[in-house]
Amino acid sequence: ELLTALRSVKSQLIQEISVFDVYRGIGLPENTKSMAVKVILQDQESTLTDEVLEPLIAKLLKAAADAGAQLRT
Repeated sequence: ELLTALRSVKSQLIQEISVFDVYRGIGLPENTKSMAVKVILQDQESTLTDEVLEPLIAKLLKAAADAGAQLRT
């Protein structure tokens, strides 16, 4: 469900979205899991800047939150 939500964000900069780690256990509330997600962003013609990346990252975080995910800090 998380990957589907993240992949619903459309951008030519997004090259890949995948889960590379899932953890369940000590330190997490019962019936929850921690997922590490890799997002590869690339522009073939220019260097990525904060001005370009920040709105895209905000969209990805909103999509994750809408799917019920919480960002761990």
